[in-house]
Amino acid sequence: MELNRIKKYTAAGLPFLQAQLLRQIYLDITKNKTTDLKTLSEISDYPQESKILKNAIDSLITKNFIYGSLQEGFSISEEKFDFFQKVVKELDHNGKVYS
Repeated sequence: MELNRIKKYTAAGLPFLQAQLLRQIYLDITKNKTTDLKTLSEISDYPQESKILKNAIDSLITKNFIYGSLQEGFSISEEKFDFFQKVVKELDHNGKVYS
């Protein structure tokens, strides 16, 4: 008998490229900014027409980290909101204290 299991992903469990793109998309969402392919290309060092870059974006959509598209803009689901807040907090360099 097979059980239906939904795979749960964590930031540490994502491939580096996907984590890199996700951080940028989440940061743009907090700024009410639409993420563009040029920015994702620049931070990842993949050309805009790269199939690897496109597949990484599609994987984030498939894994339900983001909804939408580059053309329409991205959003997040309620089920990923806590994860979203955690990632954004990690990106908040103004609130960090370094020793």
